[in-house]
Amino acid sequence: MGPTFILDAATWRVHDLPRSVAFYERLGFAARSSGADHADLVPAAADPARAPVLLRLVADPVAPVAPGRGAYHLAFRVPERRDLAATLHRLASDRTPVEGFADHLVSEALYLPDADGHGLEFTWDRPRERWQYPGGALAIGTDPLDLSDLLAELGDRPQRQPGLPAGTDLGHVHLYAADPAGDARWYRDAFGLQEIVSFGPWGTFLAADGYHHHVGLRRGAGATDARRDHGLVEIRARLTRERYEALAADERDGAKALVAPSGHRWRLRPLPEA
Repeated sequence: MGPTFILDAATWRVHDLPRSVAFYERLGFAARSSGADHADLVPAAADPARAPVLLRLVADPVAPVAPGRGAYHLAFRVPERRDLAATLHRLASDRTPVEGFADHLVSEALYLPDADGHGLEFTWDRPRERWQYPGGALAIGTDPLDLSDLLAELGDRPQRQPGLPAGTDLGHVHLYAADPAGDARWYRDAFGLQEIVSFGPWGTFLAADGYHHHVGLRRGAGATDARRDHGLVEIRARLTRERYEALAADERDGAKALVAPSGHRWRLRPLPEA
C-alpha cells in the first residue's frame, strides 16, 4: 500500500530575494527558476530539470516580522546519514550560524535560521526497523547529537559536497498554532492525520502512514495571516483521492486550497491512483 499523505513544498516570504537565494545556495539548494519577485529552489546535486521544487521564495521587502506565528521551522530530509554529515560540514566550512543539534531517536537533526530568521531543520531518518515503541508508543526524544560520530561518515579528510542530493524532500513542517488541540482536530478531520505524540496544551505531532510526524503544532502568539505576516505563505501537499474528494473546498487547476484554524494556508492535490 502506498502513502496516503506527502508533503511537497512550502513558500516563504523574504525581505531581500537575492540575499536569500545566495544563502540557500550555500546550504546546498539551487535556483531552478527565478525572477524579480520569486525563486524556486531544488536540491543542487539533483538533475535540475527533474528535481521537484522544495521551496519557493517570494520577495516582499516591507512584510512585517511576526514572531510566534506561521512556521516554527521547515524540515528538509536527506536520504542518507552521510548527506546530513555533508550538510553539517558545509555549514561549518561557511561558518553559517547554527542554533542547535539533536538526536531525536527516530532521526538526527540540525537547526538554523535563514537570512530572514525563518527556522530551518535538516534531518535524516533512522531506518524504521530501528524505531522503538516502549509501551506501544513511538519513542521520540531530544538527546545530544554526537557531531564527531556524524562527521566520521565523511572519512578522515572530508571534502565539500556539491549540494543537497536527489531524494531530499520536505519531511515535515512545524507550525505555530493559536490552539494546538483545535488545529490537531482539524488536521485529523481534513487530512486523516493521526496524533503520534501529545505535549498537552503546548502542542502535538501528527502523521500519516506510521511516520513520526508530518505536521508539528506548537503553541504560538496567535493566528497567522499569510497575506500580511512575514514568513510562511503556503504549504503544498498531496493526499489520497478519496480524502481529496471529501475536502470541503473548491478545486482550481487540479488543487484545493484550505486554511487551517490558525491561518496556515494549504494547497492540496490528489495522489496518483495506485
